[in-house]
Amino acid sequence: MPAAIRPSIGRRSTKTDPGPPTADVFEPAPLVHHPVSEAYTPEPNFTAPPLIGGTRALIELDYRVTSVETVGDQLHVNLEPIRDVERNRLREIWCDKRTLELRKLVATDKLFVEGGGVATHVYAVTFTYTMGNVQGLPVVTDLHGVVGKDGDGNQYDGDGRDIDYQFREITFPATLPDWYFDPRSYGSHQSALPS
Repeated sequence: MPAAIRPSIGRRSTKTDPGPPTADVFEPAPLVHHPVSEAYTPEPNFTAPPLIGGTRALIELDYRVTSVETVGDQLHVNLEPIRDVERNRLREIWCDKRTLELRKLVATDKLFVEGGGVATHVYAVTFTYTMGNVQGLPVVTDLHGVVGKDGDGNQYDGDGRDIDYQFREITFPATLPDWYFDPRSYGSHQSALPS
């Protein structure tokens, strides 16, 4: 079996794995990004006005909000990636409507099934993360994953099609350094990161 691709933390990776589906929730976006491959197609007979000048945005957004709905004491937000589809994999967010604290996330991922040392099938995966709060920090308390179909429409039927994990009794030791909760400083602490 080939070696796993390990996501880099705090630096640009040359690997193809962008990290876990929650990477864009818990870490800042990389400085260099890959644009969405599907460019905007104008409506038929669209005539663009002549370009007189231009502006430049100081902040480039990762998502477009496609809908927001109030469900009890929560907001349910549907998202569409506009910056980098492979990295920006959030599709839905539930948050407290008063504090905006995260309650649940739905994200996409991929399952690579190998045969003979090469990926023979790539299946779509949907993960639902239930969020909690420990010592003022957001944490994942429950994870539900479902493996779907590959690019040819074949349904995955192997082990782990549906998975559930529960994370309980989450604590952070008092001995962790302050930089451990500051993703922007990870690059300067590479040798101290857990393996």
